[in-house]
Amino acid sequence: MSRTKSERYFFLDDADREAVQAKGRAHNRLGLVVHLTSLRYPGRFIPDPRQVPTEIVAYLAE
Repeated sequence: MSRTKSERYFFLDDADREAVQAKGRAHNRLGLVVHLTSLRYPGRFIPDPRQVPTEIVAYLAE
């Protein structure tokens, strides 16, 4: 997925960032963000987080 598409589908607004910052350690926050954004695209929870493309995880980790 291109950077442009990643930014469109996996963008975190201020409210998202604030909610995520309140949650546990970094790896927990990353997992929460992956689940949160997967509800937006592709519109469902991803049953196995290892199926999330590495470029999406890297984008969200930034």
